[in-house]
Amino acid sequence: MRKISVLVLLLLIACNQNIVVDELDKSLTNNRWQQADDKVFEFAIEQEGEYQLELHLAHIYDFQFEQVPVEVYLLKEEQILLGEELVVSFKDDDGKELGECVGDICDLYIPVSSKIKLSEGEYRVVVQNGFKGTYLPNMLGVGIRLKKTP
Repeated sequence: MRKISVLVLLLLIACNQNIVVDELDKSLTNNRWQQADDKVFEFAIEQEGEYQLELHLAHIYDFQFEQVPVEVYLLKEEQILLGEELVVSFKDDDGKELGECVGDICDLYIPVSSKIKLSEGEYRVVVQNGFKGTYLPNMLGVGIRLKKTP
């Protein structure tokens, strides 16, 4: 049994070795992402290469809005390297959740850029809520995941 546990642990580590950044800001008050509350994530790249950037939205199951506009910016030394206006869908055409759900908590990962070349240095990602109301309800967190592509 111990050999199986060690093998599973090694497989999990191997699958995630390309993840450079995996951050989720869960500081949303009353599960509301305020329209003016930009989420900022700072990180360093130590190895030049191609990377994949994903937006991570954690939300309550059966989200009441079909789509939500979100803007994502990648900056280095105040220079915008990437600016994407996304319209995030939470369900497919059949009404099935697109996120990975456990109970009533869902994690949705949205590709922002599949191949972006980054050099060594300090970076910042800014995620802006484009929802037209004062806040977007039933949100548990906003984050990013950056993976080094092989």
